[in-house]
Amino acid sequence: MQDKAQELLNYTHNKYELVLTVARRAKTIKDDAGNMASPEANKPIKMALRELAEIQRKEREAAMG
Repeated sequence: MQDKAQELLNYTHNKYELVLTVARRAKTIKDDAGNMASPEANKPIKMALRELAEIQRKEREAAMG
């Protein structure tokens, strides 16, 4: 888990910024989920972390060519 956290820190300048980024995205996910019955809709922080990791992965791939 610590390795993944370190990878996500590469996306932001510091831990505080990472927490704010994830919190903002999680709030948006929660607000958009509304009354969805999906189990994933109950875990907006995990969803936000996964999205951020996916964005970072795509950026790395694009940079590599």
